[in-house]
Amino acid sequence: MKEESIVLTAKLVECVMNLLKPNQSIQSFHFKQTDQARIEYWTCLNASIDCIRFLLRQGLAFRGHDESEDSSNQGNFLELLRFLADHNEDIKAVTLRNAPENNMLISPAIQKDIVSAAAVETSNAIIMELGDAFFSVLIDESRDISTKEQMAVALRYGLSLSRLRGQGYDGASNMQEDGATSEAERRSRTSLTLYTIF
Repeated sequence: MKEESIVLTAKLVECVMNLLKPNQSIQSFHFKQTDQARIEYWTCLNASIDCIRFLLRQGLAFRGHDESEDSSNQGNFLELLRFLADHNEDIKAVTLRNAPENNMLISPAIQKDIVSAAAVETSNAIIMELGDAFFSVLIDESRDISTKEQMAVALRYGLSLSRLRGQGYDGASNMQEDGATSEAERRSRTSLTLYTIF
């Protein structure tokens, strides 16, 4: 019992010391948050999300080749966040240099997490909108270094192939070669589907 008490006390002292360090982990940071700190965190997070949503909608790259502090162009994400901060004092007060070093929400890992969350939400919205409606698949292949055309199709949204009513392949000559097998297999499952190579 006494050993457990000593171990528990040591862990408690370690936690307290971690809370006092400004560059400590995010877990420690969240333990000492006040309401004001939570508001600042959400402001910073929403600013990052807004920048990411803009870049996704425009189909722009996020990162630059040189994101160092003295770079003249740190990449689209950081430059857009800086622009947003320059035009909004509330955001400026909690982002980039004014954010805690361990909670800036600008790392590539954070960007990827937010993009992944956006992808899941977008997929869910498409599936909800599609519901029980009919759908088509349009595919464009790419050539690899050996000039062979490659194409990957993944239906992972829980859509029923019985609702598939059209397939389109842009220049997919490999579908012409294998067309008999693919066409016969597809027709056996979905007799109402239109098959087109253009």
